[in-house]
Parts: sequence; C-alpha cells; structure tokens
Amino acid sequence: LANARLSSRSFVGYRRLGGLMHDVFNCLTMVMAQSKLDGERFLALGIDTSKVVIAGNVKFDVAIPGELTNQIVALRSLLGVTRPIWIAASTHDTEEVKILAAARKILAQIPHALLLLVPRHPERFEEVHDLCQGEKFRTIKYSNLECYDGNTEIIVIDTMGKLLLMYGTSDLAFVGGSLIPWGGHNLLEPAVLAKPVLSGKYLQAFLDISQMMIDEDALLVVEDEKELAEKVISLFQNHELVEKLGTAALDFVEKHRGATKKILGIIANYIDVH
Repeated sequence: LANARLSSRSFVGYRRLGGLMHDVFNCLTMVMAQSKLDGERFLALGIDTSKVVIAGNVKFDVAIPGELTNQIVALRSLLGVTRPIWIAASTHDTEEVKILAAARKILAQIPHALLLLVPRHPERFEEVHDLCQGEKFRTIKYSNLECYDGNTEIIVIDTMGKLLLMYGTSDLAFVGGSLIPWGGHNLLEPAVLAKPVLSGKYLQAFLDISQMMIDEDALLVVEDEKELAEKVISLFQNHELVEKLGTAALDFVEKHRGATKKILGIIANYIDVH
C-alpha cells in the first residue's frame, strides 16, 4: 500500500470492524504511510510493526513541465508584467460569491488588480462567468483571451489543464474549497512555483500538509472573505513579503520531496530479496 493515508473518520470506521480489518490489513506485504500519524493509525489497527514504514507523501514530488516557464513568461507579458495578479483556484459553488466580495475590496485599494478565477468543475465555467458579469465585474473567459485589455478585472479560466500555468502567472495564490466546508485542495502546486499560498480555514482534506505548512510559515490561513481581501491587499503592497513567503513555500516542498524514490526503493528491495 503506497502513499498510504488513513483519515480519522476511516480509522474509526475500521476499528469498529475489529478483527476483520486486522486480518485484511495483515494480508499486505508493506504499508508505506504518508506521515507519522497515518503510520500510527495503521499500527493501531493491528498491522505488524515490521510492515509499516513512513515514506512521505508523493504529492511533494510534483514535477514542473519543462515548457511551462516559457508559457508563463508569454502569458504574463500579455496580461502585464507589472500588473498585480492573483488567482483563486479550484473554487466551488457559493465560494465564488465570497471570492468576488474579496475582489471588490481589493479593487477598491488596488485598482489594477487582476483576478484569475478557476472553477473546480468545468460544467460550472459558464455559470461562474455569468456570476462575475452579473456582479458588474469587467470579465472575460480565458478562451476569449483576445478580448483582454488593461480594464479587464477578472478572467474566468474555462479551459482544463491550465492550472499550473495560471499559478505561475500569478503573484499570489488562493486555493479554494476552503472558504466553505469542502476541505480544501492541493496546496503544493502553487508552493512549488514559489508563490505565497493562501487558504480558507476549511482544510479537512489536507490537515497534515496544511499544518506542516503553517508551522513552517509557508501558508496563510484566512478566516473569511474579508480577511482574504486584507491579506491580498497587504501582500500587493509589500513585494519583499511576497518574495519571502514564496521562497518559504518552495523551500517547504523541496524539504519534503523524495517519497516516490523511497517507495520505489522499498519495492525494488523487496523484489530483489524475494
């Protein structure tokens, strides 16, 4: 079992099944857990200690495509090298309303700020675009980028597979699914691009990583849309802090890389022995 994670809810559920899950899990040759806490939970279910190793999380081994840098430079040149750009990524229904409330406050202080808004689900692209226009923001779709000019306030990213490009093009990154009780999304993608990472307080799906990032000053958690606006404004007004937080985010990822190599090494060693 590679990159093994066991949430508190699953742990409680498995414990209720007692001996049955003990027998099931001990059929495994090896459990390579993401974290110490995950490893402890597997051990508490009765797995033999010789079968559990802490290998780390393969999410830290995110790779940046070689051609991405040139794509980022080209898009940033089009949008404006000196223009303040922030991204709200992987947003959900009802969450965009909060994002737009923050965007309005940001524009009041930083009039040329540009928001790249990336809905989590492609079937909502049109809905989110209409919402932005209904709220009187000067909005275009990424698929209509030829309509962009210096007065554009929001670009709704209505194309799949562009998230890393959008993170790289932005100065600051807010990761969605976190201003509402969804549980958050991958915080490491903007971090590996050395962007200051912001998130809401709902981080159930990434508790271990988010807490590690907080402990290492690599994540800013906001209570609500009001605090989100305040943090973004503050960062746009302090370029040194942006650079410091971006460096901390990248350093965090680099520090915890290596899970994939470790997992493959364990597998190779087992195959060699047996």
